[in-house]
Amino acid sequence: MNFMKQLKEKIYIADEPRDEISFPIAGCTDKEIELVRVGQQVKRLPQSYIEFARVLGGGVGKMVSGSTMRCSHLIDIKPKLNNHYQDKLIEFNFSLPPDAFIFRYSRELFIYFHTDNEDDNPVCYQFSIYTVENPQEVGKFTEYLQFLYEEYEEITT
Repeated sequence: MNFMKQLKEKIYIADEPRDEISFPIAGCTDKEIELVRVGQQVKRLPQSYIEFARVLGGGVGKMVSGSTMRCSHLIDIKPKLNNHYQDKLIEFNFSLPPDAFIFRYSRELFIYFHTDNEDDNPVCYQFSIYTVENPQEVGKFTEYLQFLYEEYEEITT
């Protein structure tokens, strides 16, 4: 069983009691994944993200409560980031690279990776509207997912 399917099973077990309406645990279709890629104006998505989206891109349950990783919420996030946080971006002298793909966000935090390379498990970065030191590296994509799960598991056990 691959990493993403194992992660889904772990989330499903840890998410008791489940709330499938507010916190679904679901994947996306290839068409939905393509809509996100086009919406974020990147040329390619790494294989690790595609596998994640197919298994959990429709929702990761309560694992990232307060933020989202759902494909349907990521389509137009780049313009929202640039419009809503324009003052902070200017204050921190930061602009999102054109090849950046945002895969998780909340009101104050955006997690992304670069797509202009051939890395199928890219290094991820976070931008926080409260931190001058932007962006900060947070590990490879699958490592970051593992970190999120371990953090969630601590809370639920």
